[in-house]
Amino acid sequence: MVNGIFNTSQLANQINARIREYSNGVGINIEESAKKIARKGSRKLKVRREGQFEDRTGDYRKGWRARKERGIWIVHNATDYQLTHLLEKGTEVRGVPHSRPFPHIAEVEQEMIEEFTREVERAIRGWLER
Repeated sequence: MVNGIFNTSQLANQINARIREYSNGVGINIEESAKKIARKGSRKLKVRREGQFEDRTGDYRKGWRARKERGIWIVHNATDYQLTHLLEKGTEVRGVPHSRPFPHIAEVEQEMIEEFTREVERAIRGWLER
């Protein structure tokens, strides 16, 4: 400010610099949270809980992985991906139940969504309070 006059280009540069700093900082925190939550979710899916199906060989449970694909963290079953829908939803043959469902993915997915939402809010609040 010179004699009460603002240089608008300097002001714009300062605002842009602060926005870049904010978005980079929040983006890094969100990326770290996504990685942590995806890995935690894959570990939870590897553990057999009460009332679930019997995985005789353990191959299905061991197949859960978290990986980053095109900038997005994905939790998937690398070894037996064909079974995920069948086990989660069950099957029917001509309208007659053939096998009962064993919901195990939806619960973990919901937990991951809730935890990720909390972490994003925490990251944003942390930068706003600086």
